[in-house]
Amino acid sequence: MRQRVAIAMNLACNPRLLIADEPTTALDITVRLQILDLLREVQAERGTAIVLVTHDLHLVRGYCDDVAVMYAGRIIEQGPVEEVFARPRHPYTKGLLGAVPRLFSLQHRLTVIPGHPPLPGSIAEGCRFAPRCPRAQADCLSTYPATRSLDAGREVACWHPQEYDVTAHPPLATATT
Repeated sequence: MRQRVAIAMNLACNPRLLIADEPTTALDITVRLQILDLLREVQAERGTAIVLVTHDLHLVRGYCDDVAVMYAGRIIEQGPVEEVFARPRHPYTKGLLGAVPRLFSLQHRLTVIPGHPPLPGSIAEGCRFAPRCPRAQADCLSTYPATRSLDAGREVACWHPQEYDVTAHPPLATATT
């Protein structure tokens, strides 16, 4: 109920942009869907842009047009949701998508990303993911990669982007209401 009140208070101002930071955390599925439907209605009726901050990739798949994947405080890949989820170009995005449980797949083994994220204040020079990256090379360790534009409105911050094959795994389920 408190989350509904907080959302209602923010919507009362008729914002052009709404930043929803984990709006469905700790909600049961029924209330969660009601909140998401409310956000969709507001977006359609008022033309409000919504930035959804979440760790829930199923939610991103079902409710977002574009996605920005972050690692250690930096955007490492962004673009249309379907493009990024089908053909990730950054090794962290690939690992992240592989770590999402699939509801209807008993054969799918979850990906483990080796190592640990950097502690705040201890981030070294170079790519922040390099210590955990199986493709890291000398340039990855010395200089942070600039964001480069790819096809289909995509961008990636990686010295050695690669199109990863995720067809071996079933796609993430889409949200249905």
